[in-house]
Amino acid sequence: MDPDRLPELPAFPAVEIDGEVVFERQAVTEAALEAAVRKRLPHPSNPPGGRP
Repeated sequence: MDPDRLPELPAFPAVEIDGEVVFERQAVTEAALEAAVRKRLPHPSNPPGGRP
C-alpha cells in the first residue's frame, strides 16, 4: 500500500441501527427509531426470565 495515499473512505459515514447499516444522509424517521427501540424491549406477555 502506498503510504502517501489515504485509504478510501465511504462518501458518507454509515451508522448501524438495530443491525442494519444506515447511511447518515438517509432520513431516519422517528417512527423507525421507535420501532427499533420497541424491537429491543421484551413484549409484555413475554417478560424476561419467563412467566412466574
